[in-house]
Amino acid sequence: MVATEPDATPGDALRSILRGPAARRPRGRAPAAASSAHPRPRPASDPPVSEVHVDLVTGRLVMTGRLDVRTTHLLYDAISALLTARHPTWTVDVGGLTHVDDAGVRVLLGAYRRAVRHGRRITLRGASPALRHALTLLRLDRHVLLGEEAAPGDPGAGPGPGGPP
Repeated sequence: MVATEPDATPGDALRSILRGPAARRPRGRAPAAASSAHPRPRPASDPPVSEVHVDLVTGRLVMTGRLDVRTTHLLYDAISALLTARHPTWTVDVGGLTHVDDAGVRVLLGAYRRAVRHGRRITLRGASPALRHALTLLRLDRHVLLGEEAAPGDPGAGPGPGGPP
């Protein structure tokens, strides 16, 4: 019996876009296990910490650093704080993010769902072209990138809200 490889899932496509071609690996092969006794050194180009600054009066979040599996809790906690402030609109400035992986995209999706569930509106500002493309693949761009101008050559870039059809 010959084993065939299953078709790629949308999650695989999203991961390849966010990580780039160097991070693609053949399906079916498990990644090497990381040892907790010897953590990988952080590249010198990465900022030392990821931060989320919350302004409860204006409903604004400013994120810097990385948004990955190790830092998603920062955004989740900031959204929880905004829920207590009862501000109707939230603005999340993601222009200071240096890296967003698939876990970061998932927490942004979760933030959008929490906002909608509680009758709030969330808008992302300063999204990188890669993040904009990932949000377009998930069809979230028209919901959270309101007022953002699409980059020239951005897939799915069309007229903004209120523009010609």
